[in-house]
Amino acid sequence: MARKGFGVKWRGWIFGCLESANFSIMINGKPRGKFRASRGLRQGDPLSPFLFTLVSDVLSRIIERAQDVNLVHGIVSGHDQVEVSHLQFADDTIFFLDGKEEYWLNLLQMLKLFCDVSGMKINKAKSCILGINFSIETLNNMAGSWGCEVGCWPMVYLGLPLGGNPRALNFWNPVLDKVEKRLQNGRGLAYPKVEG
Repeated sequence: MARKGFGVKWRGWIFGCLESANFSIMINGKPRGKFRASRGLRQGDPLSPFLFTLVSDVLSRIIERAQDVNLVHGIVSGHDQVEVSHLQFADDTIFFLDGKEEYWLNLLQMLKLFCDVSGMKINKAKSCILGINFSIETLNNMAGSWGCEVGCWPMVYLGLPLGGNPRALNFWNPVLDKVEKRLQNGRGLAYPKVEG
């Protein structure tokens, strides 16, 4: 937090919030005993998204630094030839790597280091690897080295389809189905505010 410009007083307040949490264990539906938290947040704590953003920024900086020293390379895209190595949204991260195995192994080392330092864990059951112009054997080897599955194109990421042909009508079916379901349930509709 100091590197982000937060003052000593502010950091003290945050640390105080983390340090002052008390927990009880529910036994047969009733809280029993109390113990003080030595680290971490309670589920639903309003500080959680804020602190998670700070921690995920550390991962982003690690990846950016690795790009600077050629440990990883993202994919180059668009007319401007922008190199994209990762996207983050809330607790979701997607990595884009150039096809060298060396970059993959370096990324795995960085993720392991990040997890060791931050105390966070990556849910490998929710992780997958996808490739473009890779043999299935190579993808299987890469997935095996991380302990995740090989995904397939097209995929849905943050509710939107990735891969495939966006001009094809069936490409947008998952999005249309979601909108239709919300409309049927009466959610997602905009109503004017009552003035007064």
